[in-house]
Parts: sequence; C-alpha cells; structure tokens
Amino acid sequence: MVAHADEVPALADRIIGVLYERLNAGQATQAMVLHAVPNPSETIEVVQRVLWPFDFRRFRQPVHANPPLVTLPPRRLLALLAEEYIYAQLCEAIMLSFAAENEARMHAMIAARTNVHNTLDGLIGDSRRLRQEEITSEIVELSSVGLAAGAVRRKRKPGAETGRSFTK
Repeated sequence: MVAHADEVPALADRIIGVLYERLNAGQATQAMVLHAVPNPSETIEVVQRVLWPFDFRRFRQPVHANPPLVTLPPRRLLALLAEEYIYAQLCEAIMLSFAAENEARMHAMIAARTNVHNTLDGLIGDSRRLRQEEITSEIVELSSVGLAAGAVRRKRKPGAETGRSFTK
C-alpha cells in the first residue's frame, strides 16, 4: 500500500517486476488484480481484473484505410503496448485503492466527529440540567431558611429579649 500518491509508480514497478519474474519462470499462468474503488456510499466496492494473459479482444480494431506507420515489428510493438497497458492498469488499481482507503478514513472521521458532537451536546445538556437542579435546590433552601426565620420572628414579641413589654 502507498501512503502518498507519488509512491504509486514505484509500487507498480515492484509488482510488475515480481509478476514478470513469475510469469517468465512458469510459476504463474494468470495474473489478476483485485482492488477497492472509491464509492460515495459507505459500502466497499471491489473490482477484479485479469492482467495476464492479456486479452487483445478488449480493444476493438479500428478500420483504417491506411495502417499506422510503425518502426517496430507489429508483434514486438503489441508486446510493449501490452506491458505498458498492464503497468497502467496496476497504477490505476493502486491509485483507486488509495483513494478508496482515504474515502473510508474520511467516512470514519466524519462518523467519529458526529459521535463526539452528539456526546458533547448530551454532556452540555446534562451539565445545564444539573446546574439548574443545584440552583433550584439553593433557592428552595434559602426560601425555607427565610421562611423559618420569619416564623421565628413572628412568634417572638418585640422586646421579649430585654424582658420589657411595650404597653400603652
């Protein structure tokens, strides 16, 4: 896997080197590439392509009155073009896989951010509710102390502390 887009050609070169070594040694008869592609939905889409044996039928033959001028023998030219096409397919697969991974990370970060915001909103709401309960408790306590102090004053008669009574 690559960490940056500029690392794609180097990885494709390494894969092509190993692929051609195995094909030339007869260790493999077929090569396929399997990779994820970016998908706007949160599901992962995976694509599979056959790289080798190269299927020349996937390209339609253009009809030319005059064939193109080439400096290489046609078989050699087709072999080189097929190699370049396989390299381009690998680069595309790596880049699409890189983009799909980044997209999946983005979806995960968005989900995490949403979760953090929801949790924060819930905690702020709880904090406000608890503070309101504290304020209400303080008001009730102060009111009950004030009512109790007023009731005590009403029960006492003025001047009772000194032992004097105020009479006319």
